[in-house]
Amino acid sequence: MPDVSTEKPKPIVPYPWPEVLLSTLPPTILTLSLIYVLVGALPHATAIQSITIYGSIALTILLLATKQIRLNLQAPLSSEVLLFFGWACLSILWSLDRSNTLHDLRSHFFVQVALFVLAVHFINSKAKFLLLVWAQAASAIILSCWLLWLFYIKANQPYTAKLVTLLPYTHVNRIGYIAIPAMAILIAFCFDQRQKIKWRFLALLSSTPLFAISLATQSRAAYIALAICLFFLFGKRVWFTIPLLICITLATFNSPVIGKFKNKQNRSLNAPRVAILLTDLEIIKDYPLLGIGFGHEILGNKVQPHKYRENLPQKYRIHHTSKNGNYRDPHCHPMAIFIMLGAVGFALYLIILCRFIWLCIKLIRHSNQAWLASYARALLGGFLAFNFMSLFEAASAFSPQITFFTMLAQGAILKKLYDQDTGSPDTNRTSITS
Repeated sequence: MPDVSTEKPKPIVPYPWPEVLLSTLPPTILTLSLIYVLVGALPHATAIQSITIYGSIALTILLLATKQIRLNLQAPLSSEVLLFFGWACLSILWSLDRSNTLHDLRSHFFVQVALFVLAVHFINSKAKFLLLVWAQAASAIILSCWLLWLFYIKANQPYTAKLVTLLPYTHVNRIGYIAIPAMAILIAFCFDQRQKIKWRFLALLSSTPLFAISLATQSRAAYIALAICLFFLFGKRVWFTIPLLICITLATFNSPVIGKFKNKQNRSLNAPRVAILLTDLEIIKDYPLLGIGFGHEILGNKVQPHKYRENLPQKYRIHHTSKNGNYRDPHCHPMAIFIMLGAVGFALYLIILCRFIWLCIKLIRHSNQAWLASYARALLGGFLAFNFMSLFEAASAFSPQITFFTMLAQGAILKKLYDQDTGSPDTNRTSITS
């Protein structure tokens, strides 16, 4: 018998695919992912969203199964995102509603993580990065123009009226999640001196409806988030920051939103939010470490927050948001993460936030490429604005989460491009970072 121990194992070789197919599939996957981002914020686009994201996932699995590609899971932010997703998957073991956990993991969390992984893997150049930028921006622009036309032109409402979306699944308080980060990245494109002037002008023009709809929401959180974004976006360029801040101030004083800041009677309107926050803390006391399980319907269906009413101070017991004293969302995204995934999941979420912010700061401070530092500053401003708004409004809906994971992917891609950079000094460093 032959000596088996001396036989060398046969090397694993990829399946011999036709060259045309090999050169076609990666661009197809990237195109499908970009279309998914493009329609992500739009209503009545569920079928397109499902076809594009699951189609890109299927083609990627095909390439992996035939050993044509190998995903780089050591890319920036990948380990943090995958750990967070893994903990959410583990929560099915102790979830109060496993069917809801399975549904939301598959239809919400998994597809967003897949978008992040695919974008980071297949986008490896500035040109492809700008395609992702414009896909995100175009989605926000289409939605903003659509909503502004429906309410202020077709419905003939005065410009001082608070925007009502008139579209399903598009809550007015969540518009800022989509519009402000897209506006920031478009302004960064305007300052990219390597782009043709006509495209930079188009980006500046396209950012106008995003700025307008952010003001039209008449949301205090959106106004403050917009100011935060502009401050970090422009830095020392006060000749850009001051006129825009003046616009925000004038819009504030010429709209009913000023009453929310000035009128003492309106402060009582915050009592329901305080009641919700206190109720959330009572729920966390019962599920501190592991949470109730990932799922956006578990809180209202299984936990039933109205049962915790008796634990609240007397003046807050009447301030619940429905007839039976129940509510379905904490109206604070970090608090929702804590309730669903416990202290462990909340810590993993904070790690992602801190890692992203530190990554952007490093790119701004150390990049020799002006355009790269400019986009990093725009991402930082949009990311901080997004997370500030998430303290006061739910951010777990489908379109805000697409924005969130798109920003994470953009930050990771910029870090990849920075690592690929030769380090040659950019003497044209006259972007918004200066």
